[in-house]
Amino acid sequence: MARDLARRVSTLALAVCALTLGVSAVPRTQTQIDVIDTFIGDGVQTTFTLTHVLVSSDGYVTNAGVFEPAAQGGASAMWVYSAVDNTIQRVAGPPAVGAVITARYVGLAQPVVPPGLPGPPGPPGPPGPPGATGAAGAPGPPGVAGPPGAAGPPGAVGPPGVAGPPGVAGPPGVAGPPGAAGPPGAAGPPGVAGPPGVAGPPGVAGPPGLTGPPGPPGVAGPPGVAGPPGPSLQVVGGGTGTTTLSTTGVTFVPMFDSESVPNENDVQQALPFVGTLSALRVRLDGIAGPLASGDSYTITVRLNGADTALTCVVSEVATTCGDLGDTATVAAGDLISIAVIPSTPARPAARSLRWTALFTAQ
Repeated sequence: MARDLARRVSTLALAVCALTLGVSAVPRTQTQIDVIDTFIGDGVQTTFTLTHVLVSSDGYVTNAGVFEPAAQGGASAMWVYSAVDNTIQRVAGPPAVGAVITARYVGLAQPVVPPGLPGPPGPPGPPGPPGATGAAGAPGPPGVAGPPGAAGPPGAVGPPGVAGPPGVAGPPGVAGPPGAAGPPGAAGPPGVAGPPGVAGPPGVAGPPGLTGPPGPPGVAGPPGVAGPPGPSLQVVGGGTGTTTLSTTGVTFVPMFDSESVPNENDVQQALPFVGTLSALRVRLDGIAGPLASGDSYTITVRLNGADTALTCVVSEVATTCGDLGDTATVAAGDLISIAVIPSTPARPAARSLRWTALFTAQ
């Protein structure tokens, strides 16, 4: 019994030595405590920061309940500790989405304190030299027209007209003695005007007068002939509802309904008009798979059991895809369905799906 107890103590000591993560020496005056740190995987993150400075470890980290070896280095270690930033890193890749990661270790009692708030900003520096003068801007619009100029001088006076012939003289009266000069009599009526003289050349034209106010608008003409009606647009779509896509085979999804089935005949719907399908958009309820996993779903619009050009792929950590460049021509009565094909050999996560497209009726 003594030999068995000694063998167990020796085995335990070897295991602790083999699994202890190496860290810098700790002064004996600092208190050490047992620490359990828990993290949740997101399918992307591989490095996790410990809450206390690590002194020693059990030599493993649990990932979704599975014990995985941990060390400061070594080809067989799945987790590696870094004393530079007090972190553990999973060298085998990121833990799965939702996986619980637990690290048990002995750490300093004083937790790692985050850095304090930044101090106030310093005073502004001296202004720099002025920049180079920019290029001249474009010329502005022309200004409002000024008032009209002053009227020009009058034209030259034409030559006088030809004098008319004198009237017939009356007989002279007997001359009486000259009387005292009376006041001047009233002016007699003017004589008959002679014919007008020849018109002189026209004077130089003066500047044009100001533009008068605009006249009233004319009567409206009759309305033109009505053009042909434009195309009619409608958003169509469907989804899997509460069901999920198959991760191993083709799944067919309907329009204006919510289900997913392996038989295409069960979800085909007839389109009543001639038109065009375009702008395919698809959304999953979660990512197709982890980063760099190759997991994906290929979604294609089908008419009468045949693929069209409308297709897109949701890959890895993406949740959406779309095809905004291709179209599919539809005849009245064509049967529409949506085919969803999972990647292989990489199998994506089981997800529900919703899709929409634009239908333009002719």
